[in-house]
Amino acid sequence: MKLQKTSFLGIAGIVLISALHLGVPQSKPLQFEVASVKPNASGDHRIMMQITAGGRLNVTGASLRDLIRTAYGIEDFQIIGGSAWISSERWDIQAKAEENVLQSQVTEMLQSLLAERFQLKFHKESRRLPVYELVIARNGPKLQESKPNANGDGHNAGPRQSHGAGGHAGGRAMTMAQLAQMLSVTVDRTVLDKTGLAGTYDITLSWRPEPGQGRSFGNHMPPGGALPASDPGLPSIFTAVQDQLGLKLEAARGPVDVIVIDSAQKPTQQ
Repeated sequence: MKLQKTSFLGIAGIVLISALHLGVPQSKPLQFEVASVKPNASGDHRIMMQITAGGRLNVTGASLRDLIRTAYGIEDFQIIGGSAWISSERWDIQAKAEENVLQSQVTEMLQSLLAERFQLKFHKESRRLPVYELVIARNGPKLQESKPNANGDGHNAGPRQSHGAGGHAGGRAMTMAQLAQMLSVTVDRTVLDKTGLAGTYDITLSWRPEPGQGRSFGNHMPPGGALPASDPGLPSIFTAVQDQLGLKLEAARGPVDVIVIDSAQKPTQQ
């Protein structure tokens, strides 16, 4: 199963649970059996992350910033601090866990690897930062409510997101909270659902990516981080949300959970 940068749309936020009762020992953090970390010298800006059968993690061309995002299920704007090299220098990782481990366990192993090989130290904060609020536009929503799927079992297939070089995304049976999360990746800022809409909707959205937008989309990113616009006639993401969905992104300030990097070191090859 591939963990691409959109995966960074497919991986849910990880909550680390500690023993809260006095005298109850914390379990030992999960670790890979073997792991190799090497500098990536390709210089082609391609990033690949995947978990294969047998608990193997293969990473090509990922920065430490990318690895932190994957390990902790956060977006780029939620990472504060750190030296310039955590974004500019890229790494290849080959790691193997025990057989039949869960994806969430591999993610925890990646957290342990970052702490051990990169000497990553950080703390978490909630900061009041610029956000966008997703609200209903003046003329009302233009949303298609989801219907039961074709097999007649009365259940929707669940959110399914897709994208392309021109800035295309959507999903089936998406909630407004899921749409807000998808938009957060595109606008590189937390989007808060303020629509008050409680249903699920089949959504299709097309826009023209701007430089720096869509960093979580796709596994082949050109210099500058933007996807190439296949149709220059497409609107901006803000216009697309309003015209195509009948919603609006309004600038505001609100609480954002962030990781603040205290220190990190380039790993020695092992």
